[in-house]
Amino acid sequence: MKIHFSMNELYPSCKRLFTEVLGVADASLEDLILEASVFNEFYDLEQMRDILWEIEKFIEKNKPSALELNSLAGRDKRNWPLNKSTEPGKFDKMMSAEKEWFIADTLALRQSFSGIVPLLAFEIDEIARMERLICGLGMGRKLLTRCIKSIPRTEGRVAIHPEFTQAMESKFEFLAR
Repeated sequence: MKIHFSMNELYPSCKRLFTEVLGVADASLEDLILEASVFNEFYDLEQMRDILWEIEKFIEKNKPSALELNSLAGRDKRNWPLNKSTEPGKFDKMMSAEKEWFIADTLALRQSFSGIVPLLAFEIDEIARMERLICGLGMGRKLLTRCIKSIPRTEGRVAIHPEFTQAMESKFEFLAR
């Protein structure tokens, strides 16, 4: 975190001193949301991911109000890392949740849509650990598994293969049972 420092990471052996003696509390949901609402291109993707995971943990424990989470999805907040390439650990730009971008929630969809549309820069397994947060922010509509529709159809001229047709006809009695 850049606004709030994690003392546990800096001084793991002094946790009791900070929490019990000095009365320093762990980061609250409000602190994490404040941190996430100021994400910019100077944050590492790992830092952003870790903060969003912590918010996810708070959501799992007790459901926060939509008002609390909405500061992450504000119109002017450009706090979501996106990329058009598949380079792991990197992102191209930051956009608000209101803009047109998508969340590739399967590897096949990430490979298919990478370079075509802006995608959330986190890996598939990282996105899976943010499910409650994504739904709580109303960004479920950005999940590619919900956006895409595939209607298979035959295109071109269809010709019956004579050998295969003859083979199936010869097995008709066994198949009809």
